[in-house]
Amino acid sequence: MQKHRKTIVILSALAAAVLAVFSHGCTSAEYTQVKTPIPKETESTFQETAVPSDPIETISVTEPVLTVDNQAFEKLKAQGFDESDLRKKHTFDSKNLNSQNNKDYVLDRMCNSIDYFTTLQSSYLKTVNNRTTWVTYIIDRRIKKAKELVYNISDYDNTCTPSKYYCTDGNYHIKTLFKDNAKDKYTFSFTTPFESSKNTAKEKVKELIKKPMANELTNVTDKPMENIFISDRDIDETMYLDITKRIRISEDFSAYFLQRSDTVELNTAHEHYLPQYFVLSTFYNYKSWTIDSKDSNNKGREIIHISGTYKENGMKKSIKLDIDKETGIIVSMKIYNNSNTLIDEWKTIELIIDGEVDKSVFDKIEV
Repeated sequence: MQKHRKTIVILSALAAAVLAVFSHGCTSAEYTQVKTPIPKETESTFQETAVPSDPIETISVTEPVLTVDNQAFEKLKAQGFDESDLRKKHTFDSKNLNSQNNKDYVLDRMCNSIDYFTTLQSSYLKTVNNRTTWVTYIIDRRIKKAKELVYNISDYDNTCTPSKYYCTDGNYHIKTLFKDNAKDKYTFSFTTPFESSKNTAKEKVKELIKKPMANELTNVTDKPMENIFISDRDIDETMYLDITKRIRISEDFSAYFLQRSDTVELNTAHEHYLPQYFVLSTFYNYKSWTIDSKDSNNKGREIIHISGTYKENGMKKSIKLDIDKETGIIVSMKIYNNSNTLIDEWKTIELIIDGEVDKSVFDKIEV
């Protein structure tokens, strides 16, 4: 691994912005996917198709192609990599479930999930230390815009109260808090997100996330701020590096240095739709986890079920993880301590992959 140690020098400017370690868990989710024609199989070399900025009637997402950018390849070569280290196409073999090949597939999807969807609308619950947060978000990669609403859930009075709002436009974002009157206005009764009534908190927040909200908020920052994780890297060479290589060298470098930066950044939901940090800091050891099964949910989407163990701050933990096979997005996760007590849990309520998104839902960010 000596030839890769140059990476530390090149990427040392990033060290100040270390991401929080990914944790937490879940149940089954409601899925929707727009049915689109499946394009012909591409070659194993990757090439990314340009996507129009204006909304279209259907969205077709193919296996991502990454025709290596010359500048990115020069950076990789300077770090000791060559053509054999470039990203490859990984496939899943249902007949050899827990194979090394299938594990590579899983890790590729989880570390590169943004390549496997164009739009994403989702809502999930995250319980840590008996405190539950509800996150609802929308992403449209065609126009590099995204937004999220974060609610606090109170078991004491069965209410959900808005706490944070985050909106991204390209490399810039605004992070805001709700004004007191808006906080009262958008506090809802919350018994369970799985209620069927159209008047539930789930339905109200689902409508709320589809509306511009700048006038309802108090700015945390006076002006849009540049996303440091993205702006510090003029080009993202990591997207061209195969997952097997990223995993192989993860013990030599901080997981932060091996993450992709060419993504639409959200403050909270990022770890849900792009769980790369968790993979590179916890699941890089293939022997510590297994693929237990694969099945389809009631919406016809294939789900991969995983279990494993890892150490965090010297403490052994076990995990049960479900991911969406096509994208690598987290469906559910449960984390237990060494006494087998559930300590963190994620529950994905809704996941709409490649549904149409009206770009007017995003607040305009003046840079």
